[in-house]
Amino acid sequence: MLDGPISKQSIEAIVQEVCTSPKYLEDIYRLIDDEKQTVSWRAIWACEKLSEIHPQCFVPLQEEFIGRLLKCKHDGFKRLLLSISYNMPVLLPIPIDY
Repeated sequence: MLDGPISKQSIEAIVQEVCTSPKYLEDIYRLIDDEKQTVSWRAIWACEKLSEIHPQCFVPLQEEFIGRLLKCKHDGFKRLLLSISYNMPVLLPIPIDY
């Protein structure tokens, strides 16, 4: 589904599906690393929208997101990673290993 043309409504439908069946979060998250940039971009877009509704879902991945941010070269991807990070609750202590 993320491989073809997609609209905001399609992303919202994916987000609702993940909200209804949280087991799909792992699948969407795994697609962030897809070799096709369009699939990867749309997966992170869906995660960003999901983080607006359920930011706590991404708390276990917070350190991984920080690592991704530091390595990311794509400005649009980085913007979505920052948005997800912004939506997450702040964990204490704040990791400063980076």
